[in-house]
Amino acid sequence: MLVPNACYRCVDEDGRERWVSICVATDDEWRSLSDVIGDRALFRSELFELPGRMAARDEIDMVVSSWMADKRGDQVAALLQSRGVASAVVLDV
Repeated sequence: MLVPNACYRCVDEDGRERWVSICVATDDEWRSLSDVIGDRALFRSELFELPGRMAARDEIDMVVSSWMADKRGDQVAALLQSRGVASAVVLDV
């Protein structure tokens, strides 16, 4: 199981709704994601290992969702990728 592993709402360069997929597979990726987001709620010791993240999945999703809400999807995906976190803008048809 991976946490977080979801699509999060953000915006594009024109302010339209966009989505970014984020998937954290390792503890190192978690450290990178939490460093980028910078929310102190993510720096609790129990979250630095998968069992703790699994137990706090809903809280983590809320923090990531809140952080993403006003960010540009392409910029977030590029930033996270540069830090080794799997992420990509979800394309529409």
